[in-house]
Amino acid sequence: MKKYLFAVLLPLMLLFTTAAAAGPTLFPVETVGEDGVARWGYMDESGGQPIGFFYAEAGVFNEYGLAAVQNAQGQTGVIDATGRQVIAY
Repeated sequence: MKKYLFAVLLPLMLLFTTAAAAGPTLFPVETVGEDGVARWGYMDESGGQPIGFFYAEAGVFNEYGLAAVQNAQGQTGVIDATGRQVIAY
């Protein structure tokens, strides 16, 4: 079901975006907290962490500057390169 939601959200992301986002390249990174729970966040090319480790899963940013993410409850949403939700969970 989770994989299906990612596949459905990609076309939706393209519908809601009309211009490409300019900015640093961000990529998803996984970490495991002291509680043993894996969380995903985003780092930039210089090693900075512009978007914290808040997500159960995190996809790569597309050419429009959007990425699909999932929360701990398995709900999927879409964020922009600043971490702002574009499509809510």
